[in-house]
Amino acid sequence: MMEALPESRMVLLVRDPGDAAASTLDATRRGSWMYEWQNRDATKRRMPAEEKPNAFVKNLADKYLRHIGNAKRAYDAHEGRKALIR
Repeated sequence: MMEALPESRMVLLVRDPGDAAASTLDATRRGSWMYEWQNRDATKRRMPAEEKPNAFVKNLADKYLRHIGNAKRAYDAHEGRKALIR
């Protein structure tokens, strides 16, 4: 998208990965908003975070690295005005 709009400004906002993981773990606890949203169908299922929290966080970390890596490559390639916020 940034290639198509080289005159655009870009902001790369990087959230602390530990905070992001903690927020997601909290959101997937029974009774929380994400748990209720993902289990809104008639068939209730357990969240992977409850069954295998280490595997769940590893999966979150892998996704985080992939997403931040892609965003950073786009940020580095952008020749217009840009800002990196951590």
